[in-house]
Amino acid sequence: MEFPKQFLAPTLAEQVSVRPVGTDGSLFESVHCPVRMGNAAPIAYGGFTLGVAVAAAAQTVPSTHKLYSVLGHYLGPASTSSHVRIQIHRTRDTKSFATRRAQVIQEQNGKQRTCVEVLLDFHVVEAALYQYSQPPVHPLDAARPEDCVSWEAQVADQIAKKNITRTAAALAEIGFAPSNAFFESRGVPQGVSTQNLLGIAKSAKTTQDDLPITSKWSSVWQRMRSDRQETEAAQWACLAFIMDGALSFLPLTHSSRFLDDAGACSSLDIALRIFQPEIDLRKWHLRQSMTKTADAGRTYSENVLWDHEGRMVASMTQQSIMRAPNPPQSKM
Repeated sequence: MEFPKQFLAPTLAEQVSVRPVGTDGSLFESVHCPVRMGNAAPIAYGGFTLGVAVAAAAQTVPSTHKLYSVLGHYLGPASTSSHVRIQIHRTRDTKSFATRRAQVIQEQNGKQRTCVEVLLDFHVVEAALYQYSQPPVHPLDAARPEDCVSWEAQVADQIAKKNITRTAAALAEIGFAPSNAFFESRGVPQGVSTQNLLGIAKSAKTTQDDLPITSKWSSVWQRMRSDRQETEAAQWACLAFIMDGALSFLPLTHSSRFLDDAGACSSLDIALRIFQPEIDLRKWHLRQSMTKTADAGRTYSENVLWDHEGRMVASMTQQSIMRAPNPPQSKM
């Protein structure tokens, strides 16, 4: 599996930014072409198409309304070779709520293809009757960012242990370049993905090997590398980008496998829910990943995000296609 290099904008907010097309305020275009992540084919990372949908929809609602829900489906792959357009449909506008339907469209082979379609809901902040938050599996205080392992250190450790080659390490660096370019990441040492490098180090033993796959977990602290103060809309778009990460192949990671061990592996639907109206991704946030169930060629997994104070910020669940590897071709 070889990962070609690709162009990246200086910041994630710029990478998922959009500009209006026309005069009616319902059509937008991505400023940059889609980026690829974890895929050798020239296919867009789902977090990019989701991010530009969020960025476009946010431009059509009042500033009093905060994004809290993004529900929809990935309908087909977007190419990394051309920009996408986002068509926004105004479904609801009230004093408390605004709902938008967004279609991410790209011209492919002379035809317009809808790659993603989502419903986005915005809500005016109201007084809280209850305030509580479920904690992560591994307590925040037991693994603060300064005690965790950088991506670079994880790669170096797997090379030193001879679990991966330098060639494999270089391919991993290129394959996950967008995440590493836009976010500083520190893996919680007890998590599966920290111990086996997202499944790339297939021979690595982990401390969770004896657990059933539904009890295994991975956690990583992340913060944006840019110190620039972004708008709320840009923060939401960046959140959508990072919350999509690694979910489609999480069952592979948690069974010490990688993308080349599946015939097909990609996200089918998404449910992103945001619980905190104010988000600042320049600060450390902990993202925990677990897979829940699998059958009929599909898997169901979840990313949950907490801020450094232990408040649950967001959750993303996905069903993904997970096909068995193609059988080897017999030699004549």
